[in-house]
Amino acid sequence: MYVPTPLRKTKDIDISYIVNAVNKTEKYFHKNLLIILESTTYPGTTEELRQKEIEDHEI
Repeated sequence: MYVPTPLRKTKDIDISYIVNAVNKTEKYFHKNLLIILESTTYPGTTEELRQKEIEDHEI
């Protein structure tokens, strides 16, 4: 799934598309699933925003 990471008017990255993509796909999460976030957003986005929730879905 490809999602944009546009800039807001304040020049900050709008990561809401990333958060929404994870929310929509989390029902498919399973143990040993590899999730790759390739984006123009800053390093550490996944760990900072979603890692705990992704890990909570481990079977």
